[in-house]
Amino acid sequence: MRFLRFMGWLTLGLVGLIVLAVFADEQSTPLEVRRIDNFVRGDGQGIEIVNIGQAPITIKKVQVNERAECLATPGFVFGSRGGDFPMTLKIGDKVTAIGSCRAIRVTIVTDKQSVSYSFQ
Repeated sequence: MRFLRFMGWLTLGLVGLIVLAVFADEQSTPLEVRRIDNFVRGDGQGIEIVNIGQAPITIKKVQVNERAECLATPGFVFGSRGGDFPMTLKIGDKVTAIGSCRAIRVTIVTDKQSVSYSFQ
């Protein structure tokens, strides 16, 4: 009886660890995102995205403030890639997306997931 109880608790613990590992993996993102200035100090219209993950990632789209008129396109900035989305970032690559609005909420759609970031 004691052995069965031990095996039950052990099984429950293993299932719990698996669930936590899957949940933690889904919530983690291989991107580091920060808001930067574009033209004027304090405008907050730029978004800097760095791949800090363990594999390349493709950015399909960057949505700013969930508004169609707040477009974000990759810009040519010193030390950053330019071009168009979709764009594949290798490990350590950085891209700066320049928007037409001050970034408060940014959603980055990738080939793996869609993640939202908020700024004050």
